[in-house]
Amino acid sequence: MTETATNIGESAVLANWEGVEFLLGGSATQRQAYGVLRTFGLPDVLARFDAVLVGAVSLDLGGEGSDLDLACNVQDLEGFQRVLKDLFGDAPGFWTIRKRIDGRHSVVSWFNAGKFGIGISGEDLPVRDQTRVRLTAVEDRLLRIGGELLKQSVLDLIGQGASPESAFSALLGFSGDPGEALLELEMAPDIVLEALVEARAGRPPISSD
Repeated sequence: MTETATNIGESAVLANWEGVEFLLGGSATQRQAYGVLRTFGLPDVLARFDAVLVGAVSLDLGGEGSDLDLACNVQDLEGFQRVLKDLFGDAPGFWTIRKRIDGRHSVVSWFNAGKFGIGISGEDLPVRDQTRVRLTAVEDRLLRIGGELLKQSVLDLIGQGASPESAFSALLGFSGDPGEALLELEMAPDIVLEALVEARAGRPPISSD
């Protein structure tokens, strides 16, 4: 296991992926998300692909209309795409494409599940090493350190149209690519994140101009 994987493995985002049960202890939106995931059988269907729920809803930063994004570890991309077509091809708005994510071949699929969209991505890479999972783990740590003050500041920016990554990055005073900036914090000890959040959370974001 790499040092990075060890650090991410400490995050509740990965530790709590046990049939998405952690959503039941969350907000009303998260409980609704749990019901949708169970209705489509996604935790069971994707269990063999080490699926992890990532992004806004997993961190209780999403609402109705948000996507429930699932990151998967897939060796046979063509076979994975066939599985998704067979299971969800008749769902409203279903589509699936092959693309590169961080230079790696991958499968990305989406369909409309009513109150939420369902996004499923598969890469030939352990989920804990995938960029979306790594970003979610960093954001999870920041929220645990920053508490409700940071969370509400992030939600305020999301409400203005920012992505979670952009919101965190702006509040912490970063410039440049938000995702890359947040990943720079991945191996930082909690004491460093605590100092950063204390210095920035609740203050107006620093201009990147």
